[in-house]
Amino acid sequence: MSLPTLNPTNGNLKSDRDHLLSGHVGSPPGLNRRKLGKRRHLCEIRPMKPVVSIDPEIMGGTPCFAGTRVPVQTLLDYIEAGDSIDEFLDGFPSVSRERVVAYLEESKRLILEQAAHACAA
Repeated sequence: MSLPTLNPTNGNLKSDRDHLLSGHVGSPPGLNRRKLGKRRHLCEIRPMKPVVSIDPEIMGGTPCFAGTRVPVQTLLDYIEAGDSIDEFLDGFPSVSRERVVAYLEESKRLILEQAAHACAA
């Protein structure tokens, strides 16, 4: 679990989740970050492209696996229905297993981080 970092522009604390949702990719806040305009990338893995992309011109801004038109909600719906990751991948071959695993790992990390902060409060 990582601790919130100091935002160098205004001195406020900024968590990893805030950093992921800020539209910046790459290194922590304040280090080599770049704005992506209307597009935001979440859950970046390296050296691969971002895992999830939000683009108003693709599926109306619904979070999708980057480079596809497959909403991440579809994966969650499959899992909720008791289907396997393999069944999801069979139905959506444009999404790689690596991206699914990276998405689930990042989601798990954020949930555990949020739970730890809630317990500490």
